[in-house]
Amino acid sequence: MSTEEEVDIVELADHSYKPSLHTVHKILESKVVGEHKTRMAIFTTWILGEKPVFVGGPRSSGKSFTTYAIADIIGDIKREGMCYNLSSGSEKSAWYQQEQINKAKYLLVTELNRIPSELKETLKYFGEGKSATYDVTVVDEITGRRKTERKELLPRPFCFCLADEDEAKVDEQLYSRLVHVRMDSSEHQNIQVISQQAKEAMGHKRNNKGLDEEIGKLRFHLATMPSFQKYQFINPAAELFVRAIPTMFTDSRRDFPKLLANMAGIERFYWKEGLQGTIGKKSHLFFITPRSMWLSHHLFADALVESSLRCSAIERLILESLGKEWEFPETVQKRVRSRGIMIGVRMVKKHLQAMSDLGYVEKQEAQGTKLTFKAGDMYQDFTYNLDWKSVIKTCAENMIKQYPKYAEEYMKRYCKEPVFEHPITGESVDLRTLGRDHKGVETHNFKEAEMAEEVVISD
Repeated sequence: MSTEEEVDIVELADHSYKPSLHTVHKILESKVVGEHKTRMAIFTTWILGEKPVFVGGPRSSGKSFTTYAIADIIGDIKREGMCYNLSSGSEKSAWYQQEQINKAKYLLVTELNRIPSELKETLKYFGEGKSATYDVTVVDEITGRRKTERKELLPRPFCFCLADEDEAKVDEQLYSRLVHVRMDSSEHQNIQVISQQAKEAMGHKRNNKGLDEEIGKLRFHLATMPSFQKYQFINPAAELFVRAIPTMFTDSRRDFPKLLANMAGIERFYWKEGLQGTIGKKSHLFFITPRSMWLSHHLFADALVESSLRCSAIERLILESLGKEWEFPETVQKRVRSRGIMIGVRMVKKHLQAMSDLGYVEKQEAQGTKLTFKAGDMYQDFTYNLDWKSVIKTCAENMIKQYPKYAEEYMKRYCKEPVFEHPITGESVDLRTLGRDHKGVETHNFKEAEMAEEVVISD
């Protein structure tokens, strides 16, 4: 949380404009090929939930391109204000850029290995919602003498990218404060991107008529959302999501608040349709609805589970390709490639080493210094089934018990007929008919893989 006093800007909002997350999807669809849930996980976590995000993946997988596209939604990345780029600079430069950092609402670090080590330490503080201070030597404008001045950098939600091939490692303390989201490196995604490049070469362009006006309205909507510093978001069904994340590591104590923040972030996106309350001295309350809980679970659960397990989708695939007998990385690579993931031996070995550190994989030296690996017994696939009728029921019961003054209105608006727009397809979702586990299995057959149009990209 920011420590500075913030002006309540919701009074400036255009209450007639009520976008949905499908609006955000359509805008991103005009910029980025595929990556539907990946880009929405980044958007809801970084922009709405104001939590730090680490975007990983192999080189040329679109990490920087996608994060730039998301940052551009909140404002032109090249202009000061909403988002500030911290991708370069000397060891002390960040401290001399205090004014720009404090003016910005979000920070973007397109490549972590390019920023000074001092700033990496700053990000650790920001990850905890704390300010960072640093003493610098400046020249007094009046006396001309050198003096020490204390600079303060106020915490900002940040997003950074780091390629798998990069030798730089994310500090363990920093990593535990992040949500790790990975880009799709499958052959299917490669074909989608290349196919769009071919269409552009042939002169085919998508009709984005009216999109600029929509982006302008959305930017103003995002800029006037209720501040987390002034408003509290009550989650009447939070207890049902305790088992929605893996709890094998103590980092789960930091992971669960990330889930709650994501739900709260989505609710504040829909605040113009929300229920605001006053309880005692707490005059600024919003009650999180079942809709926001499902949207968060649908868009964010996969990313959070991977981040919590410290085992990404590609690492799970490597683990599934690893036998119970000692094997060389080259053998594992061949199995992974046969499943459509084009990955080098060096990267397979790097992932195996990382999983070995966590206990998911065992390793030993063979033939001198060459390593062999075999699957361990620690990793267990994580599944979590949630009955959304129970979520609706729990919300209603806790509203009656804890907030009776607002219970009737809450149940009438959000529990009786919980029907809303799907964030990807635009179809109507009736929450009473859905079941979902963290893998994305829906009882309703949403056609997310059959979007009508390909999208325009530029790299």
